[in-house]
Amino acid sequence: MGIQNVGTSFLAVSFLWILAGCASVGVRNPSEAAVSPKLPKQILVADFETGNGTFRVDRSGDELAAFQQKTTNVLADYLVADLNKSVMPATRQTSPRRARIDAWLVTGEFVRVNQGSRALRGLVGLGAGGTKLETMVRVYDLSHLSKEPVLQFETSGGSNAEPGAILGGTFGALPNAVRNAGARGVTDDTARTARQIAAMVADYYVKNGGQLSGKEKKPKMLAKTE
Repeated sequence: MGIQNVGTSFLAVSFLWILAGCASVGVRNPSEAAVSPKLPKQILVADFETGNGTFRVDRSGDELAAFQQKTTNVLADYLVADLNKSVMPATRQTSPRRARIDAWLVTGEFVRVNQGSRALRGLVGLGAGGTKLETMVRVYDLSHLSKEPVLQFETSGGSNAEPGAILGGTFGALPNAVRNAGARGVTDDTARTARQIAAMVADYYVKNGGQLSGKEKKPKMLAKTE
């Protein structure tokens, strides 16, 4: 391979990796209670509701119910892990009944889950076959059991910018991560969503006088919507 071809291949692969990093999730429309919450000793994570969400996942009946439960579990597990790592001890809520304790409860609902097309993401990418995951998140201060959340916000994003395999052209073997773009989907979006929720909770915790053990990761803020 000539020097010119090597340079062209390097630039093309670099461009693909830059584009691959564009898949992301962000936070929008945050609102906070007028009264500052009591700082918690722990954080509980409730299962996000799926009943009113729009799920375009090529499933129905029992298969859809199983997919929804799996997605709920994945988000809760990722979120607990991220909160434990970045904020304070966190665990999944084991009972739907709320008790008055020094804790914050993170809950919410799935608004939209679109799995897109794995085939299109794998072959074409750059928007073709893209996924989308949106949630509404609410944080409650359980020390006084208010029915109003102390923090509420939305998350939105997806995996819709990864380049597909056919963009490799004559460059030869592209990195496995790019060739396997079709395998990325709702699970990756769920992990990104959990990270943004944890970052938003951490930011709110610090605003109200809390101190984190490590470096705070700021949430990615999106433009407000009506």
